[in-house]
Amino acid sequence: MNLGKKIYEQRIKKNLSQGDLANLLNVSRQSVSKWENNNTVPDLEKMIKLSEIFEISLDELVKGEKSSSNHNVQVIKEVIIQEPKKEGRKTAGTILFCMAFLTFLIIFMLSGSIGGILFAIPFLVCGTICFLAKKNVGLWCAWAVYLLADLYIRWATGITIGLVRLTLIYTPDMNYARLIIAWIILFVTLLIMGITILRFSKYPLKPDVHHKKYLLTGWAIFLVVVVLHQLFLHSEFHINLLHYVISVPLAYIMTSMLIEWVGRGILIFLIIYTLRYQRYLHQNESMSHA
Repeated sequence: MNLGKKIYEQRIKKNLSQGDLANLLNVSRQSVSKWENNNTVPDLEKMIKLSEIFEISLDELVKGEKSSSNHNVQVIKEVIIQEPKKEGRKTAGTILFCMAFLTFLIIFMLSGSIGGILFAIPFLVCGTICFLAKKNVGLWCAWAVYLLADLYIRWATGITIGLVRLTLIYTPDMNYARLIIAWIILFVTLLIMGITILRFSKYPLKPDVHHKKYLLTGWAIFLVVVVLHQLFLHSEFHINLLHYVISVPLAYIMTSMLIEWVGRGILIFLIIYTLRYQRYLHQNESMSHA
């Protein structure tokens, strides 16, 4: 069996389109088409990645023979792919830790206060992510910085995304700068959520018999919780509660933020798995027509 035919059969077996496989390998769809037609051959790094995606050994991919041991393949993976990426993450993490220390030191020398810790925290968090995360380091760092910024803006100014709902009734004495900041926060929120959804919805999800039921139940529960939360925010109990949290604003802000972001996290999760489920159905439909 030739390599192109093997790639084609394994791709179909994994319910992947040429575009899906191209996205996973960071190549063009035309490149995948050329491989399958034996016009070109993938380089070594792409071959290793193909064996990972198809969950077979290099011997099986190239020769069509199952290998009794993946030891040599694993060594190649570590040398060519894993080790350089690991070293790169460590270097980036070390640089971020140094920037955190310098930020704190400069602010301390200029002002004599330890307020620099506040500005050093994003560097420390991102540096830690570089050492701990194996994939999507940039995305997780973006989330960490965004959540820290959201917490600070809420605590320092009281501005939240909810402010955009007052856009049509906003007046100059309410400070338009606050409204602009709220819209910027909304845009950044939608952007980072969209990137996350696109990143994790690429893989088709082969469902079990209860998968559709689980998804529908999840969406139903989410919508009910959203409605109840909105009713609570507009209830007299919540308004009275605000009078008792003036002395502990940070605790209230963090609790409110936690509730909102747990809800958004669940929303992202539901959207990702719904898209993956729809992708699987679409591929099956395309295969049945082929």
